[in-house]
Amino acid sequence: MINSRNYTLDLIRGVSAIIVMAGHLRIALFKDFSELDNAYGASLIAKGFYFITGLGHQAVMVFFVLSGYFVGGSIIKAKDNFRFKDYLIARLSRLWTPLFPILIGTLLIDYMTGSISQDIINGNHYMTLNSGPTVDYSSSFGTFISNLLFLQTIFTPVFGSNGPLWSLANEFWYYILFPLFMLVIGYIHGNWIKKIISFLVTFCIFSFISFDMIQGFFIWVMGVGVYFVAGKKLIVPKPWFIVSTLSLFVFALADSKFKFIGDTYGDYSDIMVGISFSMFLIGVIRLQLPDFKFLNLKKISFWISEVSYTLYISHFPLVLLIYGLFYSNNQLTFGIGNNIQFICWLILLLAQSTVLWYVFERNTPYVRNKLKILLKENFLGRLALFLRRSI
Repeated sequence: MINSRNYTLDLIRGVSAIIVMAGHLRIALFKDFSELDNAYGASLIAKGFYFITGLGHQAVMVFFVLSGYFVGGSIIKAKDNFRFKDYLIARLSRLWTPLFPILIGTLLIDYMTGSISQDIINGNHYMTLNSGPTVDYSSSFGTFISNLLFLQTIFTPVFGSNGPLWSLANEFWYYILFPLFMLVIGYIHGNWIKKIISFLVTFCIFSFISFDMIQGFFIWVMGVGVYFVAGKKLIVPKPWFIVSTLSLFVFALADSKFKFIGDTYGDYSDIMVGISFSMFLIGVIRLQLPDFKFLNLKKISFWISEVSYTLYISHFPLVLLIYGLFYSNNQLTFGIGNNIQFICWLILLLAQSTVLWYVFERNTPYVRNKLKILLKENFLGRLALFLRRSI
């Protein structure tokens, strides 16, 4: 299961990223659903379109579960040979390779957006965009470094207009917390000094992250649970299990928007989405996508999965630029012609993400190898020799 490519998970991850992007694009292009009053606005298709493109936050919860499955699962698999340095290099190279140039790109795109409409950058359109820049907009060098160190939403805002970067801070600290916790409880081998240090670091991290981040960590750990259950074959999914868990997941998505259960138990929707998706994931984890003669679904799933991270962290500043250029004063209503515009912009954003992936993220293995060389024990000696020769 773990050693072979799972195109079902590729499809889920890629579609989740597209839903996040499509939601931001829809908000930028189209009027709010409450403002629609034409024949299309009352249609079932329009309601479905607005519902699906309104599931961006829920898609991030899906990302958390998948991340727990893949990353947490890799820790469990390598528990006897786990090396924190190698693990950290793998995680940082994965995150940093496309992030650094995209932060630079965010600054440049924000400059163009600001030259068109400074009100967008100042947060005056936040009520329309829902996730656009707010009054705490910052593109300072300090905020840039903070985002590289994944301290956004903890000590500083996200960099520039790139709102989706909030979840990167969550992801990174989950990457750190889980192996530390595993070391504390003895699942990963370590002496008592390492365990004490791990406990103190874990306590410090929990003391400065928010309750929402802690809740997200529990959702992330659900993905680890999926790995454990699937690996141990504790549940052998039957068709009825897949159908029932899918139904529960769909209900959780609908309830997160419409609150069928109500708010009696507080904001439980993220946890409910995480639990229901984890159960559904157990059901489909061993299912591979079918081959169709007219459609290479595996190849498409592979592609959208590969570019999903770059798509997620690169699209929003461009969406704001599109909004500022064409739609800030004249948003669209749902209709065939306007929907074609939406699809064209969607394809363009996917294309630019593919180009960025090819130029940057595709080279993650190269960056990882360079980091390994830099962090070798003789790095300081090599650095000193290099400086002497340079001088």
